[in-house]
Order: sequence, then structure tokens, then C-alpha cells
Amino acid sequence: MLTGSFFHRSQMSIEDDTDALLAPREVDDRLVGARDFERFPRILRRYKPAHLYYLARLPRRRKRFIRQGEEIAARWKKSASARRTTGGVTLVVGPISDTNGLGRAARYELDRLRRECARLQVVDVRHETAESIQRRIAEGDLVPPDTLIVLAQPDNYKLVFPLFQPEFLAQAWRIGQLVWEMQYCPAEWMFVGNLLHEFWSPSRFSAEAIAGGLGLPYEIRPHPVIIPNVPPMERSRFGVAPDDFLGLAIMDLRACPDRKNPLAHVEAWKLAFGRNPTCKLLMKVRFQKRTQIVRQELLELIGDYENISLVEDVFTDNEVTAFQKMGDVYLSLHRSEGFGLNIAEALEIGLPVLATAWSAPVEYMPNYKNAVPIPARQVLYRDYLRTYSSRKKLTWAEPNIHYAAMMLRKLRDQKKMRKSSFVCGEPER
Repeated sequence: MLTGSFFHRSQMSIEDDTDALLAPREVDDRLVGARDFERFPRILRRYKPAHLYYLARLPRRRKRFIRQGEEIAARWKKSASARRTTGGVTLVVGPISDTNGLGRAARYELDRLRRECARLQVVDVRHETAESIQRRIAEGDLVPPDTLIVLAQPDNYKLVFPLFQPEFLAQAWRIGQLVWEMQYCPAEWMFVGNLLHEFWSPSRFSAEAIAGGLGLPYEIRPHPVIIPNVPPMERSRFGVAPDDFLGLAIMDLRACPDRKNPLAHVEAWKLAFGRNPTCKLLMKVRFQKRTQIVRQELLELIGDYENISLVEDVFTDNEVTAFQKMGDVYLSLHRSEGFGLNIAEALEIGLPVLATAWSAPVEYMPNYKNAVPIPARQVLYRDYLRTYSSRKKLTWAEPNIHYAAMMLRKLRDQKKMRKSSFVCGEPER
């Protein structure tokens, strides 16, 4: 258990921390920094002909997405006469069984809705077709809803609305659960304003960005994280000893790897512990074909540091929790987050959490004594996948990895002190 709150700076001496950062330390001349990948070789590797072709077609793909969205909005347009009711039938639709963070967030929300709604109907689009929906309607399993709640991002609306005939949803008050991690509302989402009456978002950061584009009323509903009662995973599964100082990071690198900032996690751990075999970092990561180059960069940056490993297993919800519970610290040096579900879960578990002090997580981190905010500066948005497109100049955060390394060493030293006190027969404080 941490002593005091890392979040409240009154309980820390920033001057002492700065002195510690500037103090001379032994530097491994073989240490490879993330900055080395920002030079010409990285550009050469990332911008291969196939990727250049992908970027050339990106504007056309965005236009096609906008056109498809407008077609959906025209056919399933919301009713101006619909009214929000506190009772009645509620229909919840979305890719609820997805194994990513959005899927877990949808399941958290569905559990809350089961407690709140007396008459709840659920449709998981991953397991339904238009034909199966029509059979459920014919059998009386589904009836026209008074309220429709869509637990999906707009890029999945093409899977949601075509399952139903327009008249089935015509009089429903429509709510969408939306989350966005940048300070603007994407043009590809504008069609949503004609489909929904309101939206929910898990953070003010996300809600205000979306509302700025859609102009819809919104409610801020942080994900209701509930930690399942499961034991920690066995550390031996990953070659970690019981007394090792274990850091964890979880990130989905299939969409925008640069936003999750995986290279900074490796560099911070190297700065903190070098090759110390008793201080291990496990990074649970997922890639897709287009982001395999980032996997290669990570492995190159890790090099012969045997105390840093990638974990590419696909976990169930309970396994994610068991994985989180076995750590000594959770690390998230992200550049931007719309909520930060893994951060919230780790905080609820009670792990010390080092997270970039910007975007949505700063809204709830002050509520936890085990939150360790990492200072960051604003930098221009750069992303080789060009995930985000706006007429405005976009920025996101660049966390201070030297500060993160210093805090990691502090936490490691605290663990050593607690273990020493226990061995000496003194009670832990």
C-alpha cells in the first residue's frame, strides 16, 4: 500500500524530484532510445510502397464512410416526436462480445443497465443477422423499444441499424455511448446527429469534443468498473519471480500505436532499471497487419533487455483482471485517452498507476491515492497511420519519461522497504 497520495503535490517535494532527475547516473552506452526510431531509418521502414498506397487511398475511404453514414441516417432518421421515458422497453445493441477495451466498456455499461432497467432487450451484433432478428421479433422476443441504447462507435453503426426495419426503431428515444480521444469531433461522425437524440460519454474530455461537432445533449457516465473476484495470475507463467518488481502495461496497437506510445514505456523502464533482472515489465499488446512494423520496432528497442517482454495472448475479462492483479505498478504513458479503461481498472484494484497527466484520466485520478500523474508537454500530433483528420492543428501529450523512470524507482524502493520491514518482524504501515 502506498504511503500518502502521489497526486497531491503538497505531499511531494518537486524540487527534490528535479534534483534527482539532474543528478549524474551511470548510463549504459548501449541504451537505445525511442528517439532513435524517429530518424530516417524509421521513416524508411514505415513508409513502404504498400503503406504509401494505403495513405493515398485514405481520403477516399473517409469520403466513403461519410457517404455510408449519411445513407444510414437518411433511412433510420430519428423521430422528432420521440420522448425519453423512465420506464418502458429498452433495447441495447452493439458489438458487446468484442475482446477489446470498447467491448469491455460495453459489458460494464450493460451490467449497469440491467440494474437500472426493468424491461431490457439485448442484441449483440456479433451474433445476430437481420434474419435472426426478424425471427426474434416474430417469436415476441423483441418488441419495438421505447428507448434504444447503442453501445458502439459510429464506425460500427453499419452493423447495428441494418439489423432492424426502420419502423421498428421509429419511435424510440435513441442514445449512443460514444468515446473520443482527441479534441475535435471527426467529420466521419457528423451523420450521428440525425440518428441519435443524445449521447453518453465516459469523460468530460471526450463529451465536449463530440458535442462540439454533433451539437447533441450529452450525459457524462464514467464506465462503472467492477473488479471481479479472481486471484492474480501465476507470475511463473511469464518467468517472473514472486519477489520481482513487476510493471504492467496493456495496450491495443491495432488502430493508432503512436497514441498509446509503446516505445516510451520501454524507454522509461530502461532508464529506471537498465537490465536489472529483478525488475520486469510485461507489455500486453495486440497488433494487426498494418501495425506489425511497430511490433518490430518494439522488439528492436527491447533488444537484449531480458527484463522487458511482450505478451500477445488474447484474454477474457477475468484473465485481464487476473493479469492486472499480479503487478506491482501499472504504466500508461499514453499521448491521449478518451477514458483509459485499463487505468481505471488498475486504480480500482489498488495498483500504483503511473499515467500521463493529460486528457480523460486526469478527471478521475485525483480520486485515488495510488495515482501517479506523469507531467507532459503538448506536441504536434504525428501518426504514420493518419488516424485523425481535422482542419484544426492537432496536439497531444508527450509524457516526461525521465520523471516516470524516477517514480518507478521510488515505487521499487518502497516495495523493498516493505519487504525488509516484514522480514524484520515489524508490521507493515
